[in-house]
Amino acid sequence: MTDRIEKTIELRAPLERVWRAIIDHEQFGAWFRVALE
Repeated sequence: MTDRIEKTIELRAPLERVWRAIIDHEQFGAWFRVALE
C-alpha cells in the first residue's frame, strides 16, 4: 500500500497551453479562476 492518490483527466487543450498553466502560476490561476501570489 502506498500513500498516493492518482486521478487521470482528459484536457481539451493543446499540450503547450497545459504546460504553461503548470509552470506559470498566473496562467494556472487564470485557468482555474483563483488568485495566486
